[in-house]
Amino acid sequence: TPIGSRWSDGLGAWDMLYQEYKLGKKGEKLLKNVNEWLSLLDTGYSIEVKEYKEIGTNDPLTMGLDEHGRIFEDGQEVKRSFEKYPIQLRLHFFEKKNRIEVTAKDIGSGIAQVLPIIVATVGWKGMLLAVEQPELHVHPAIQQKVADMLIPYAHHNRFILLETHSEHIMLRLLRRIEETTENELEKPEYALKPDQLSVVYVEPTDEGVKMTQLPIDETGEFTRNWPK
Repeated sequence: TPIGSRWSDGLGAWDMLYQEYKLGKKGEKLLKNVNEWLSLLDTGYSIEVKEYKEIGTNDPLTMGLDEHGRIFEDGQEVKRSFEKYPIQLRLHFFEKKNRIEVTAKDIGSGIAQVLPIIVATVGWKGMLLAVEQPELHVHPAIQQKVADMLIPYAHHNRFILLETHSEHIMLRLLRRIEETTENELEKPEYALKPDQLSVVYVEPTDEGVKMTQLPIDETGEFTRNWPK
């Protein structure tokens, strides 16, 4: 059962992938989009779905018997009996280099942590998507690509609130503004204008938390100095 609080530790992403996949083509599209970004981010992994059936060790089918306790006569009879069991689904990471199935606990925490960000970005249906420190345990090159991933999914009726300490993410967003102004973008979906990005510097003071907005011009430069 999907529970909103499970997103805080990333489990909500697995819930969404599982529930959407059970719905059919819609879920398959979500999984395809997630895997495309896992590839574009050069993670070396994809998400695969394994279908299986559970049969108890003391089940008559395991012992070669039908539901009446008689020995099966042929393979077709075994198949018909087997088809009565419901199909189960299990999602797992697939390491492309070694072509092996792995779980989230088997790999670096960075990949397991970036997956929920990808799933939420491409599959979230709400107006506000809030992400805290997407850069943790993630290589700088992937941090930059995460910034690129977020751009196409922020629009007039959807806001992305990003809390970050990453210089790599910030510089990538500023670079996209400059490239948009200079018509130098390789991919038009990464287009970003100054009025589409609001940068707010948050700092503690003796009077309480101080929030300073840092305006950006069309060249991707801040028009006021970064607070010291």
